[in-house]
Amino acid sequence: MAVEHIKINKIGEAKPVKIGLLNARGLRHVVRISYNSVEICQALARENIVYLAYPDNVEAVRLEYIHRRIFRVIREFEQKTGRKVLCNKPYSGTEVIKDYGEEHLKTGALIVYTSADSVFQIAAHESIVPPELLYDYCRIARKILCGKNGVGRVIARPFTGEYPFTRTPRRHDFSIDPPSVTMCDLIKKAGQSCISVGKIYDIFAGRGITESNPMKGNDDGMDITLKKQGEDFEGLCFTNLVDFDMLYGHRQDVDGYAAAYAESALSPVSIFLAMRQYS
Repeated sequence: MAVEHIKINKIGEAKPVKIGLLNARGLRHVVRISYNSVEICQALARENIVYLAYPDNVEAVRLEYIHRRIFRVIREFEQKTGRKVLCNKPYSGTEVIKDYGEEHLKTGALIVYTSADSVFQIAAHESIVPPELLYDYCRIARKILCGKNGVGRVIARPFTGEYPFTRTPRRHDFSIDPPSVTMCDLIKKAGQSCISVGKIYDIFAGRGITESNPMKGNDDGMDITLKKQGEDFEGLCFTNLVDFDMLYGHRQDVDGYAAAYAESALSPVSIFLAMRQYS
């Protein structure tokens, strides 16, 4: 079943668009309302189906009420971090640091933005906000963005260098707890290993993961995966190669994606040759 997504670009305007399924998160049907960086949503359980929905129905939403909710969330975030917010609207991750990076360097204000996903992303230059401090700010946002203001992930987006700036591999995701039992939970409950490589641990908020292996890029992730493939364990090694998404997928860079695939250790042959017969 497709997901109905109501993106509100400005007060008085709402346009429904279709987005992908969220089955990996245990969600079957979602009605979601987003405005700027914050997605106003509420979990409702009906017939074993999890909904993310605004109270009553979408057509009855009062846009002024949403605007006030957004304002309160951003204001609380600014108060608890002691820093102002820049941007606060949907944006490309690479473009937002180009457009707001220099103002961030001058003021120390945090760059907050969202995308088509249920995310609250916080970007900061590492010379102004060291990664560990940025992670603390994300933890603050994570506590705010739950319940009636629930957002799927809060994401730290550190960057460095001079204009147009460069995002670093020290991204970190702070996910909301999965709303229902996941495959990872079932594997762990069965007494088997569920090994995370890359940001899988973050995506599932650590739930059901028996071992976490951070990675620095696709090549590092595949090296870890192939190493794990050579070990004896029962269960699943769950790998997320984020470069394909972060560097090429979001930018719709088909040629870059294909070149990265061809150059990586992701060759089906290398995976197949490392496999052993299960007995």
